[in-house]
Amino acid sequence: MSKAFRYGTNYEIGTSLKMERAVSEPMRRVIDHHNSFNRRVKLLFGSLNKVMDDGLKDNVPTSLPYGQEPWGEPKIWSSAADGHAAAELLGELGVVRAASAFEDFLQGVISEIDRSQLSTTPSTPSDLIERVLSRLSMEQSARPSLPAVRFFDCARNCIVHQMGRANSELVTLSGTKELHDGLAASSARKRAKWKPVLPQISLGEPIVWKPRHAILASESYYRVAIAINVGLVDFLGRAHFVAMAAHWALAVPVPCVAVRRSLISTIRTALNNRYRVNIDAQEIAPLLKSIDRWEHIKALFQQNYPNHLLT
Repeated sequence: MSKAFRYGTNYEIGTSLKMERAVSEPMRRVIDHHNSFNRRVKLLFGSLNKVMDDGLKDNVPTSLPYGQEPWGEPKIWSSAADGHAAAELLGELGVVRAASAFEDFLQGVISEIDRSQLSTTPSTPSDLIERVLSRLSMEQSARPSLPAVRFFDCARNCIVHQMGRANSELVTLSGTKELHDGLAASSARKRAKWKPVLPQISLGEPIVWKPRHAILASESYYRVAIAINVGLVDFLGRAHFVAMAAHWALAVPVPCVAVRRSLISTIRTALNNRYRVNIDAQEIAPLLKSIDRWEHIKALFQQNYPNHLLT
């Protein structure tokens, strides 16, 4: 996980419920995706580079196995251009996947807001991220920098809808000082082997994306998700955050944790292990009762696990 992760501060003195490290369910999914995405892109590109080093880069005929895919006899590849084109495709697919994961995160945040039934500022922006920020009533000082998100969202649209050709919006976004300053600041690591450099972008021309750009896109989305997670944790508060954990532990087809011996221990395990919240068992029921959720959650647990204990 990135060292830049900013933990929430929703903590009340005098309680054992510590929320300073809390991550919501949408954020938990982003963390898992970001980490696995990084590894998989590097594995795929490393495998491709090995093939190139074994001869394809010098146009030496190279046979590749198809594994279990029903594609007939292995094809003999003999052009280095095929390898470079495959790397570009990996970059394109990675940008699209990173953008898709972030959109899923934003939809997840909206679902958590709606499920809490807490009142929010009426919001009608068509832009999904602005709708989220508005509903969380995030102060301007707490709002994340969005130029990189705007850029990669537009890049995703160019890849999906325009066969990878740059449109005028992407050309404009690529030249903004805010974008380049934000990218430079986000990757100012002393041990970094490269500094963020965007590909050449010309109106109407195909863009040559590299696998590094896919990882850069995922990192850019990840950083914005961190800030939104802080806002969501603060918005939900202690009781509704516990209710969120109970929902994902009990009310979905694939629970976030395996059922434990009791309802309380199941919810507590979800909070401790998945959502990074430390809580004493005796606090869970009172918190859920305070928002009128205890009876519903108790009935759900008894219906699904009639032979288990409540406490």
